[in-house]
Amino acid sequence: MNPALETLMLALDALPAPENALFLGAEPHPALPPAVLGWQPLKPKATAWENAGFSRSPDLPPGPFPLV
Repeated sequence: MNPALETLMLALDALPAPENALFLGAEPHPALPPAVLGWQPLKPKATAWENAGFSRSPDLPPGPFPLV
């Protein structure tokens, strides 16, 4: 697993679960809440994101998002 993603998950544990959030360069992780919208330009990682059951935006969506 990606060490940077593991570190992000430590910080996410300290925050309240957002109603909606945007994950730039999204990679799936079991601790992510389902309301996270992912943006990932690399096809293999985008496919993995979608296969994990998360929503993906093909383009950078307009904000605002309470958590990015």
